[in-house]
Amino acid sequence: MKYLYCKEWKLTVVPVVYVFMSFVLMLLIPGYPYTVSFFYTGLGIFLMLVTARENKDILYMSTLPVAKKDIVKARYLLVISIEMIQIILCIPIAILRGTVLLYDNAAGIDADLAFFGIGFLMFAVYNRMFFSVYFKDVYKVGTAFLYASIAEFVIIVLTEVSVHVCKAVAGSCFWDSMKAEDQIKQIPILIVGIIVFVISTFWGLKTDIKRFEKLDL
Repeated sequence: MKYLYCKEWKLTVVPVVYVFMSFVLMLLIPGYPYTVSFFYTGLGIFLMLVTARENKDILYMSTLPVAKKDIVKARYLLVISIEMIQIILCIPIAILRGTVLLYDNAAGIDADLAFFGIGFLMFAVYNRMFFSVYFKDVYKVGTAFLYASIAEFVIIVLTEVSVHVCKAVAGSCFWDSMKAEDQIKQIPILIVGIIVFVISTFWGLKTDIKRFEKLDL
């Protein structure tokens, strides 16, 4: 398993993944829907797995003396690692954004704790939608990405629209604020996002192992 995971980083990851990781810098743009930065993470994963498909990567791993379930686990770990690196890279940018570059994001939610909660939720939904199709047929990467992207953009639209509606109705929105008192109120959103991500990951892994074991490569 350890060697499969190392193989994933050495042979499966493509340069575009690192390019999209740099898109955390989008959080410094004054008027931009910051949740879109998480979409680009999914786009990088998609392009990576398209390349892996063309290189017959899954077929190659199936010839190795490893269990099918380990192939699924290694791919899950790779994708989750990329997503967590993206989250970690966002943290110093968000701190810079909230302490030095003090300006409101006119396009929608700010880079606050709620933003990270939404990020975890987006990754949870993306992984569930993507892998549920991918491990039924590893050649349908485009279909998997289409379903996952639609689900992500529903969350993006609902998040950004909710901020504008809340401000129009109440004059302010606690989940779109860098103030300390509002950040405390946002902690439950972050916790819920993390919990959904963890539960979705373990549930999805168990389900997708069963799917992949039935797949005739």
